[in-house]
Amino acid sequence: MKHSHLSLAAGLLFTALVMACQPGPSGRADRAGARTDSALPDSAPLVVEEDSGLTSGEWSLVALAGQAAPLGAGDRPATIVFTPGTNRVAGFSGCNRAAGSYELDGARLTFGPLIMTRMACDKGMELEQRYAAMMDSTRSYRLTADTLELMDSASTVLARFERRPN
Repeated sequence: MKHSHLSLAAGLLFTALVMACQPGPSGRADRAGARTDSALPDSAPLVVEEDSGLTSGEWSLVALAGQAAPLGAGDRPATIVFTPGTNRVAGFSGCNRAAGSYELDGARLTFGPLIMTRMACDKGMELEQRYAAMMDSTRSYRLTADTLELMDSASTVLARFERRPN
């Protein structure tokens, strides 16, 4: 019973954090500490087109820094889901749920700051730290069939994901 109360509390905290980071009326995050790009006018289109391929399903992490990706808590892979039309991203980071924003311009892809639930896990904490660092370093992507590669500014592959079957 104690564990279910903790899970409920973590879920409520995560929901509150996600809602607090939602864009304001201008379409850009405008709360204290949120990332905005003052060089872009309020009318600049910031939403990803449906046909980019990124928004088609959930992606499972299979490689990180050139090596097979470890599994996280519950022997689950880290994941990422791009939400079409909102420039929001969410997923499982190894121990906790993570959510944030992303910007896409051609092959250029960057992620805004991630918010995460803050549970402690026996397994998955190191993966979570590496996942967050990878997201922070991502500057571009390559999409081929059912594989998504996230790369840094030198086009080094940081992570490889595979599309999960629906």
